Amino acid sequence: MRLAPTVPMTKPEGGYGGGTFSSAREAYFSFRKRTAGELLVVTDGERFPFLSFATQCGKTISMVLDGADALPLFSAPDGVGGVLAAGDRATVLAARAFSTLNRLPCTLLPSDGSMDGVYDRASEVPIGGELVSLPLAHAEVFWDKAILSSSLPTAYARLLLSRLAVFEQRAKEVLGLSKPIDLDPLFSALSVLEGEPSAEEIIEANAEVRLAEIKGAPRGEGVVLSASYPKKSDPIRAFCELFALYSAFFKRGKPRKFLVPDYATRAKRAGTAPSVPPDGEAFARLCIALEKRRVDLVRMLDPIGREKERWLFFEGKLSGRRFLSQRDLSALSLLPERSGGLSCIIRDFGLMEWS
Repeated sequence: MRLAPTVPMTKPEGGYGGGTFSSAREAYFSFRKRTAGELLVVTDGERFPFLSFATQCGKTISMVLDGADALPLFSAPDGVGGVLAAGDRATVLAARAFSTLNRLPCTLLPSDGSMDGVYDRASEVPIGGELVSLPLAHAEVFWDKAILSSSLPTAYARLLLSRLAVFEQRAKEVLGLSKPIDLDPLFSALSVLEGEPSAEEIIEANAEVRLAEIKGAPRGEGVVLSASYPKKSDPIRAFCELFALYSAFFKRGKPRKFLVPDYATRAKRAGTAPSVPPDGEAFARLCIALEKRRVDLVRMLDPIGREKERWLFFEGKLSGRRFLSQRDLSALSLLPERSGGLSCIIRDFGLMEWS
């Protein structure tokens, strides 16, 4: 398909943001009525059954995307007037990249309740085996609860990671490591954690949080940890490990005498540039600030602990399984090098020299 820079871009009402609860069938026919030319329907393998009916409809081209590379989409014939995509983050980003480069309207049916990639204004997208940095045009978003249902436990855990991100930012402010920023949009979205949220509330809250992050709200180092596991993304495990780390440190963490972290070796293991050790005066100020505000910081963590207990019960109800603790903590050990977040303090105290 040739790129068509002269085709006018369609802007969904409201621009970046939000979504509408709808079945895949309803979303398809709603978009079909508003699309001139052929409609390109893109799915991953798991989500194809939800839109398989489209193969029997006229003026529709159906493609199943195998992997994250967007290149196969560019084999679509001329005459495509819009893109409808159902799938995970990789599928969503590939469809958005294709529609942006061809200046086509795009409608999404995400399968990941965390809404990753749905609202990003720019991203790196694999095209022909190369990561290409692209600005991404906004897309219309529909939420099909049948498509999203299997992702609800991890979507809930992602909200808890965002709750930890709020704590991380507040802790850095308390310790004099960051200037205060407005966290009200996150607090508003995360208020659903105070009870047992419905599926709709989990999805809507994740959308609100992702939009707040686009506008500058902190994502937190939990997201980095989640992406560091052999399983590509595991917010459940990341939340449990990071909450345990923060809780132990702020309750009783003290600098280890005569132990200086081997910053060069740690950076080599993490595949990053070496960190700069804190100077003596800055480190002393940090230690004093921590002792002065330790009680306050523990109090800030306590509500998250209660949310965790509710989640362990709730997650079991959603997915029928329990979270099993992991023995391999190598990803958590190298988190300071990969995130530059609050865990850097714990490393500088000499308390992350384990694997």
